[in-house]
Amino acid sequence: MSARGLYRAAPLVDRGFLLALAVLAVLGAAALASPVDETLLDPAITLPAAYERFCGLGLATCVFLPLYALGVSGEMSRLGHPASLVRGPSRQAATLRCAVALVARGVVFEAVQLAFGLAAAFVKAGTTFAPPDVAIFAAQQLVLGTLWFAAAGMAMLAGRLVWGWGVLAIVPALLYAGYEVLLSLAPLPLVSEEFQMGWLLVLSADPADPPASLPGAARLATLVLILLLLCLRLSRRADFLEGGAEDVGT
Repeated sequence: MSARGLYRAAPLVDRGFLLALAVLAVLGAAALASPVDETLLDPAITLPAAYERFCGLGLATCVFLPLYALGVSGEMSRLGHPASLVRGPSRQAATLRCAVALVARGVVFEAVQLAFGLAAAFVKAGTTFAPPDVAIFAAQQLVLGTLWFAAAGMAMLAGRLVWGWGVLAIVPALLYAGYEVLLSLAPLPLVSEEFQMGWLLVLSADPADPPASLPGAARLATLVLILLLLCLRLSRRADFLEGGAEDVGT
């Protein structure tokens, strides 16, 4: 098959993506099989609090983000192939297709981790949760979590365009996630929602007050858009193709 055919046939899933999802599923199964934390046995525990025990900021930064980077590595590599320009007239078009693929994979990642996180919360918590609250919370998490993965993906895409695909490409995403880790360690006034830009906004979702999560979703969506525009700008100046070839389509 020609390079053009290979690029057009590139599936949503590849070995790296499947491997990352498999590891995520194994970790989710391990959480389900783990001993019950005493704090989860409190009858007054809320669904967000129970969910956070299995999908907290530390896990998002140290587990979800690296696995997502593994899962999108194939798409990032295809971006640097000359055939990536066959389907469009410019580097910006190829970058935009890659960005859409990163968001699509983020939806899958969020859905998988959400399913295991909710299952663990149900199994381990010492109380039951009302089905309407579960449905609202799941919808909130799916939207906010997908936006977080999208922001991390756009940060990695920017790194790819600046440094090429490799260890350095994940650095902007690690800085993005690490910012909130540092924020969580800061004095309480600095942890307020105005300073949050990532997973802390995801965890702030409350099914008892759905409209309260809208500003966080808008902030994440704005960040994704800004990073996407940055990536499109960088794609005009980046040494885009493998081996430093010039993009004759621009």
